[in-house]
Amino acid sequence: MADFCTSWRKGARRVWNIPPHAPCCILPLLCECLPAFDEVCRRSMNLLHTCISHSTEVVRCVASYGVSCGRCDSPAGRNALYCMNRYNVTLSDVLSPKFANLVWQRATKDTSAEQEQLVALLRECIMIRDNVFTLPNFYTVADVHCIFFYVCIVELFLLKLSLKFLLCKTMLSTILR
Repeated sequence: MADFCTSWRKGARRVWNIPPHAPCCILPLLCECLPAFDEVCRRSMNLLHTCISHSTEVVRCVASYGVSCGRCDSPAGRNALYCMNRYNVTLSDVLSPKFANLVWQRATKDTSAEQEQLVALLRECIMIRDNVFTLPNFYTVADVHCIFFYVCIVELFLLKLSLKFLLCKTMLSTILR
């Protein structure tokens, strides 16, 4: 699964033509989609929800047994348990049709307003670079590339470091209380 997620990130970087050393945290924001692993979890629970609410009794019974009784012996049960632990939710949350919203909230909970603004600027630079948008004549293509690489590498990297620093500072203050 880790190889799949890595391949997804490499593919997204190639599609958007982003440098390989740009932070991974920008890819879901830039693509406006869930990270690959979260998307697999969401789809797995969507399949389980569909099976449990299926019109055929056999499908309903097998899926329900896998979740309620088979748990660790059933792939469906293991997936449900994993998602419950990963997203810190109950079984009814995992099996609800609104589980996709819970996954999206968890995937974007650490996103700051600064990150969203930088990714929006990065998206505009990409559109200019790819000739979807245009700028007045006093900006050159080289200027746009400089802005693009500066935002992609320097600003987002510094923002990521500052968020880690704030997280460590918060954890330390919590421990010292």
